[in-house]
Amino acid sequence: MPVRKIFVDLDDVLNELTIPALQHIGCRIANIHQYKPEWGWDIAFAASELLGQPQQLQETFWGQYTEDFWRILPVSDLCYPLLQRCDKLVGEKNVCILTRPTNHGSCLSGKLKWINDHVPTMIHNYLIGCPKHLCASPDALLIDDSEENVRRFRHYGGQAILVPRPSNALHSIKDPNQYVLKEIYDDCHTF
Repeated sequence: MPVRKIFVDLDDVLNELTIPALQHIGCRIANIHQYKPEWGWDIAFAASELLGQPQQLQETFWGQYTEDFWRILPVSDLCYPLLQRCDKLVGEKNVCILTRPTNHGSCLSGKLKWINDHVPTMIHNYLIGCPKHLCASPDALLIDDSEENVRRFRHYGGQAILVPRPSNALHSIKDPNQYVLKEIYDDCHTF
């Protein structure tokens, strides 16, 4: 079935979350290439390894981040080329940013402000909070860096592209941005 709507993840797809989150709490890590694949998507675990401390509970770990932290996360190199490609393929009204915040209000409000501050005015659709698989349908495409989100979206009938990151199985892909843009083009033109 042709792709008619595209859902794009926010964290570590449109913005850069992992390295700023680790640096924010004092981890000495300069860039995403120093992130070890065995840490997976568990940034709290990565922090405990880097700091040599016991792992914090997820609630405690994510409670350290203020609204301003979420609001000023850097825009990823993939953000604007990806949104432009999605817009060309399905139209701006059929592109939606999809993100799930932590259980802290500062995350929710910070993400909303990030979207308002950084996303082109042509993209007005966003959903914050729902489990991503609830948006799955045969004509829907999810672009996400979480293997679990991609797996579940596909399980519930949607199409998905995994964005290569050190935290997932595609960590060895040399040019993640080129890979994603090519996959979107190929997927949207072969269905």
